[in-house]
Amino acid sequence: MTTNASAAARVKEQQWQVPKTHLQVNLLQQKEQTKKTLVIEKMLVAFLGVIIFCSALAYIVLQAQISTAGYQIHELQRSIDDTEVQSQRLELEIGELGSLGQIETYATMQLGMVYPDVENIDYIDSDLKLQVAENLADDKEVSDVQVQSEYPLWDSIGNLISSHFRGTASAAEVE
Repeated sequence: MTTNASAAARVKEQQWQVPKTHLQVNLLQQKEQTKKTLVIEKMLVAFLGVIIFCSALAYIVLQAQISTAGYQIHELQRSIDDTEVQSQRLELEIGELGSLGQIETYATMQLGMVYPDVENIDYIDSDLKLQVAENLADDKEVSDVQVQSEYPLWDSIGNLISSHFRGTASAAEVE
């Protein structure tokens, strides 16, 4: 019986060992699964940490750019205000210098100009005006012949027009 008893004990042990091995296998699989899960969780936490760090860095960079742009806007606004004040000052100065009294004061004080005396005023009668105009016209014709113009085309057009009117005036005098 001892052999039977020992054989029965061995069978019982084998029965109990098999489930222990299945339990051990299950425990090992669970441990491996837990390790894989922990590695995945650690990678996920690290990835989220990197994303949060990059987001914070981007936020800081954007805030710096916004601050810089605000400073530039402030500087440009100050420059615009200064330019407007200078423009108003110059407009006021133009108004002051453009007044007739100011021009007269500048002419007499700075340039040494004076009003003419009655003796220094010369009057020209209308006959003399015509005579001077004719002399100038004669001088112009002489100078036109002597000096060539920069614009010969325009000169020839002007001569053509003036000769046409001279011919018309001569024809009117004959009639």
